[in-house]
Amino acid sequence: MTWIDKLKNGVSSLLRRKRPSPPPSGAPRTPVTPPAPAPAGLRGHYERGEEFQPGVGSSDYRLFIPIQADPQRPRALVLMLHGCKQNPDDFAAGTGMDQLGDSEGFFVLYPGQNRKRNPQGCWNWFSRRNQRRDWGEPELIASMVRKAIRQHPVDPSRIYVAGLSAGGAMTALMARNYPDLFAAAAIHAGLPPAAATSIPGAFSAMRRGAKGTPLPEGHPLVPVLVFQGDRDETVHPDNGHNVISAMIPPGCQSAQQRIDQQGREVTLTRYLTPGGSIAGELWMVHGLGHAWSGGQPAGSYTDPAGPDASRESLRFFRQYVNPRARSAH
Repeated sequence: MTWIDKLKNGVSSLLRRKRPSPPPSGAPRTPVTPPAPAPAGLRGHYERGEEFQPGVGSSDYRLFIPIQADPQRPRALVLMLHGCKQNPDDFAAGTGMDQLGDSEGFFVLYPGQNRKRNPQGCWNWFSRRNQRRDWGEPELIASMVRKAIRQHPVDPSRIYVAGLSAGGAMTALMARNYPDLFAAAAIHAGLPPAAATSIPGAFSAMRRGAKGTPLPEGHPLVPVLVFQGDRDETVHPDNGHNVISAMIPPGCQSAQQRIDQQGREVTLTRYLTPGGSIAGELWMVHGLGHAWSGGQPAGSYTDPAGPDASRESLRFFRQYVNPRARSAH
């Protein structure tokens, strides 16, 4: 049986299960564990916790906390959504985002998919209930971000989201449905919002590409950076174009150039709004398969060659502050 068959069987059995019940009123939640040392060489630390959402269930998370996080000096936060068969620790090791958060002084939040909701650890981006605001897994993830804002000196105007594969598809949904929460997004080997609404549709979208739903007229823009490998055999390369098309408003002008980074050629396309600001960038990385570009071998689904997707994501994020952010969520 292939991993695809296992995923189909696992998710099918999952959909037949009863919806998880919330804990009894007044029941204690799983406490956050004491701060643990970060990987060797880092000055910051991380904490682990669990978040619960009625009608969805719970998920664990890992939060990297930079050194000297001062309430008088709020820091940015990057939300990182892992792909299938991954977990927060694996994703952190492969992307190296903790090291960047340590050197540049920002928080990094890694939600972990509960294997009871998906045995392969995939975010269920193809489920209708996860494709709108205030419902399902997106609301569970958003509640983790709000919790970080309440408990730590996080700047609500500098919160960003990035993800790989199924995490990239969920990133598109988070950016689309929570523009008040996120200033910008980075989608790596993902799919556009509502690219599928069923398990068969999900596999079809991954294999052949899917347009998804375009950005509604007048909907707030969350600028997006898209990374896609042209040798990706898991998520069709056409989805790179599909994602950027669905995430930016119509009428954007594009400018394309060919660049070389770390031994790989990249076709870089920038999309400008009528006002001249950058609405999005598409990095089509030639020779890259289904992996985090420029990633570290300590994690899964990484390729050390090519542009460093983590650093490029941060470069993109630094350009944006969220004008819609609220101090209290």
